Amino acid sequence: AARGVDRSRTCTLKTVYPFTFYIERFDSARQTSLLEKIPFDLKNLKVEMNKKYPLLTLERDTPYNLSPNPDYLNIRIYEGDAETANLPERFSGRDLVLQVHAPKSALPEQMVVCLDLAQAQLELTDVRHATGTAAKDFVNLLPAQTAWFNQLSKLNPNPSLMKDYRQHLQSLQQNERLPFSGHDKTTLYKLYAMIDIFQNRK
Repeated sequence: AARGVDRSRTCTLKTVYPFTFYIERFDSARQTSLLEKIPFDLKNLKVEMNKKYPLLTLERDTPYNLSPNPDYLNIRIYEGDAETANLPERFSGRDLVLQVHAPKSALPEQMVVCLDLAQAQLELTDVRHATGTAAKDFVNLLPAQTAWFNQLSKLNPNPSLMKDYRQHLQSLQQNERLPFSGHDKTTLYKLYAMIDIFQNRK
């Protein structure tokens, strides 16, 4: 969907990115590689197609390092759907969307994996250079979600549902997390409340 304040001046194109990202990790106990889902929900979030979105912060000594050489960093990130099995063997070569293999001495202490929607690719950048990403757009996300909750509460949806909804929002306020963490669950609560309201009006 597209929206614009003044069609002659600007138009912001938004989309929903229908895929999920997984990072490979070596399980030393089982001596096998596994895939861990990167917890950034793009299926339920409208994103601007010309921006970059930070998905994951990595330390230079990250546990996701696959290199047997302690002086090197080797990470692999894959793209799949929500039903993807967590074994790297289930992915084809084209599903590997980011691989970094470099000496640690050439890398910063902290790095951010970003989704560049304009280029349709993942990139690894110094955390100090990631301030131009879309993360700042989410500063007011929680207050906006709270305002939605207050508006829906006036329409008297299921009390038990709204109690859980309120507790979820309170947990986001109390915990120091990424601004978009928990957004998928918040969206579900909002949808459940709206469905309950519409059903009760029949």
